[in-house]
Amino acid sequence: MIKRLWHIWRHRPHDPPMLPRPDVRHLGLGFAIAVIAALTGLMLIFADAAKRAEVHWQSQIAGSLSVIIPAGSVTDPAEAATTAADVLMTIPGVLMATPMPQDQAEALLQPWFGAKGIETLPIPTVVELETDPGAPPTLEAITRTLKDKGIDALVDDYGHFKTTLARMSGAIRTLTYSAFLALVLTAAALSAFAALSGISTHRHIVDVMHLVGARDSVVAQVFERRYAKLVFKAAALGAGLALVASITIAIIGGHDPFAPSLRLTFGDVVRLVLIPPALALVALVSTRIAALHALSKLS
Repeated sequence: MIKRLWHIWRHRPHDPPMLPRPDVRHLGLGFAIAVIAALTGLMLIFADAAKRAEVHWQSQIAGSLSVIIPAGSVTDPAEAATTAADVLMTIPGVLMATPMPQDQAEALLQPWFGAKGIETLPIPTVVELETDPGAPPTLEAITRTLKDKGIDALVDDYGHFKTTLARMSGAIRTLTYSAFLALVLTAAALSAFAALSGISTHRHIVDVMHLVGARDSVVAQVFERRYAKLVFKAAALGAGLALVASITIAIIGGHDPFAPSLRLTFGDVVRLVLIPPALALVALVSTRIAALHALSKLS
């Protein structure tokens, strides 16, 4: 089938003379295919971007832990943070223990509770940890070491965040690939419908071809060639629009350090390049099946 598509594009660049020139219906099909190709390209790019975002955020929190000391258990938060940091540095696998300034902890909570609400809240003491990715300490070892030194603390490894992030990324990719499949099937349906409409409209041409001995497969090739070429050109336009849209999105938001997934990669460009021949192949198959089915009823 791929060889047939190449044969159509390379060796038969023009429609057979017996078919009328494309009309407004062909323009409508071309517009629909261009939109489908653009959306298909964006779906593929966004699916890959979701995976890149997950990998980026996972890497940002890999090896990071937070030790949280409740406010009610200490009288001097600054001294408690310093003491906890010193104790944590004695644990094998801990590379760095940095007490979080109290004003920074308040700044993290202020968007949720407001400036006045912060004044009434007991702000916990937080120590941020960086651990060795190759040999990280266990949460139990950290908790036990702190408890042995008389420090009652909670250790957070952001496990809930990692799980939520992976679940959301998977859901986004599943929905995106489902939308991609729906768009491809829509392109196939539109191409098949266009072929059936063409056979019905040009029934007199089909009858003449049958009279001179043309088989149904030969007649079907006339229509599949026209619509495969039309789909290829329209899909190329749509893929180009998707590329422009992706570059625009990358320029607008790609410099944000929290959105590295918006960068356009070489893999994204390859996917866009493959869309026109892929949709043309889908159109070739669907129009041939539809045309042969319709022609068998006319025979």
